[in-house]
Amino acid sequence: YEYFYKGAERNIPSALNGMGLLYWHGQIVEKDLDSAEAYFKRAADLKYPEAYYNYAMILLEQPAVFTTEKVFQNFLAAVKSGNYFN
Repeated sequence: YEYFYKGAERNIPSALNGMGLLYWHGQIVEKDLDSAEAYFKRAADLKYPEAYYNYAMILLEQPAVFTTEKVFQNFLAAVKSGNYFN
């Protein structure tokens, strides 16, 4: 957590994505989908390929913020980046 946090403070995309994963799965920190979404969005805004997918997936879990356009655009960006995730 400490290293992801320090990296996220410096806007390092992989660290932002890592923080998102921790909050999404409730590992080390309490599960918080809003925080996970915010970290994934920041990483996706920095064009981090894995974050596009994670951001789209977390949007699907939150009906209140889900929009088809946001999800589609992020899945499309993940595919265009050449990264496919399960």
